[in-house]
Amino acid sequence: MGEDLQVRIEQEAMAVIDELRKAHTPKMSVEALAKAVFPNTPNARMIVQRMRKPQANGKTRAVSLGEFVKMCLAVGKQPLDVLAVVLNRLDETKVL
Repeated sequence: MGEDLQVRIEQEAMAVIDELRKAHTPKMSVEALAKAVFPNTPNARMIVQRMRKPQANGKTRAVSLGEFVKMCLAVGKQPLDVLAVVLNRLDETKVL
């Protein structure tokens, strides 16, 4: 798997997490998601923002597996189910 595909998977994962966050009842803010994933980090929201949006250099921050799992659980979803959605959205990684 090339770096380009890895970046696209991570970006799609963040898009799915954002959709789930907004659909969460009650709607979950980026701040609440950040605090759930990085509970004792003062700049937690900025870390999540860097995962979601490209920075000045045009790149997003990589998403670790542990962070992905924490985000899924924070929005009330099982990580394996979310991963299946992410992979099925990209032609190169369709699993179903």
